[in-house]
Amino acid sequence: YFATSNHSKDRWFSWAANANFKRHFNDKGHDLTIDLDFAEYGNKTEQNFNTRYTDLNGETIKPDFLLFGDLQGNLKIRSLKADYTLPFENKTKLEAGLKTSIVDADNDLQFYDRSVPGASVFDSLNSNHFIYRENINAGYLNWSREWSKFSAQAGLRVENTIATGTQLVNGENFDRNYTNLFPSLFLNYKFSEKYETGLNLSRRLDRPSYQQLNPFKKFLDPSTYSSGNPYLNPQFTWAAEWSQTFWQKLNVALAVS
Repeated sequence: YFATSNHSKDRWFSWAANANFKRHFNDKGHDLTIDLDFAEYGNKTEQNFNTRYTDLNGETIKPDFLLFGDLQGNLKIRSLKADYTLPFENKTKLEAGLKTSIVDADNDLQFYDRSVPGASVFDSLNSNHFIYRENINAGYLNWSREWSKFSAQAGLRVENTIATGTQLVNGENFDRNYTNLFPSLFLNYKFSEKYETGLNLSRRLDRPSYQQLNPFKKFLDPSTYSSGNPYLNPQFTWAAEWSQTFWQKLNVALAVS
């Protein structure tokens, strides 16, 4: 039988800044918007694990296992995007935009075995240093128009992702560079003030979170840990939805993805 206790000390910090520019060319919705964003998140954590081994009667059967963890993480996010809207006289609107973002993640996890008094032995099995960079460049074009009872919208987004990751402890690394297209179509017909129906079709992208990509071993006890997988791929799905709206209040939808 063993029992593990952990005494942790965490320090977290974060900050974010935004610069925004917006130009109204006229009062009909002809606009240009530019956003510049910076954000940084970090943490420093000290962990002290103490594992005590006993028999079923509670008697100690071997010396305690003392593990000290020094965890430091840093995440920097920078992005720049621009959106342009151009309306026309016949209730037609054209929208376009560009966005680029760079994310840098640096996570350094060091564990030391302090079971022997006065000694601190580096634990290479539980330690790691993972550096990750992700650059996403995207652009979109969207067209929409309204008639008396019918409205339609069609769009296309193109997205390029460049990602690199390195585990400094064992020298493993990966590089990814892929480009994908994401079309979308939205149709809506208003039969009356009491009923209208709509049909949506789009291709979507769901990326793994940075935590899911981080290969760090999150130590829980001598037999349990959790770890991310840096080789996870994004998930692509097609989604379709048929919606019904009654009295402009009650919505019923059937969705498939």
